[in-house]
Amino acid sequence: MKDRVTHFIVTRYNLSLYSDNSIRDRIKCSPDEWMEQRYELFTRFTLPSVQGQTCRNFTWIIFIDRQTPRHFREQLETVATSDMRIVELRGGQRDFLKKEIQNAKETVITSRIDNDDAWHKDFIKIIQTQYGRPTKLVNFFGSYWLDLKEKRVYHSRWRWYYRFNQGIGNNPSMVERREDAKTVLATYHSQLKKEVKWYQLKQITSGCYRLVVCHEHNLINSIRVGAPRAREVNLDVLRDFNVRLEQAESLPGV
Repeated sequence: MKDRVTHFIVTRYNLSLYSDNSIRDRIKCSPDEWMEQRYELFTRFTLPSVQGQTCRNFTWIIFIDRQTPRHFREQLETVATSDMRIVELRGGQRDFLKKEIQNAKETVITSRIDNDDAWHKDFIKIIQTQYGRPTKLVNFFGSYWLDLKEKRVYHSRWRWYYRFNQGIGNNPSMVERREDAKTVLATYHSQLKKEVKWYQLKQITSGCYRLVVCHEHNLINSIRVGAPRAREVNLDVLRDFNVRLEQAESLPGV
């Protein structure tokens, strides 16, 4: 299957942060402060989890605002791996990705990860080996939630909600034929199910392959939202995400 698959991981790192003044009201700090804090989260959680994947057959595209100060761009370049590409854009990331797909293999997989979350070490392997044929949309809804302030990990227990409402989390993957690929950037992640037919959606209901990191600068996620349907688990689960909790001790606001 590896010989027939081209896999792109996509991270929208800070698009519009410096190009759209309204973003400042949402993040409640200066763009530079946000970048400093997000770089810490990215290098503590997202980066090691992707670098630690048991399957490395992918290209990781990091989209950043084209007005990002040079020193922040250079910061990312210092930790970039051979399978990572940093692309400066304000918009048009989907068009960029579709151009890349023109030279891809017959099956194209696109997966999305935020710059403050993490994946289980087998995330990519499972998608490529178990769902590597064009099935359109693959969603892992089982997740762990890491509360940085309290240094605790919780297991999300919203299975009934996702099963009956077909909810799509923030780490979906699209598995498509090259010639008609819409990509995971076709629309906002929660609306991706509208891009496929009901039988083309694969909800993975076993295991936890996503780690949602809850910190003081989250715009949406909070452990309090899911607390009534979450149970605390042992911190040892973080090892499978290539994350050590002591790494978070120096994070701003923690």
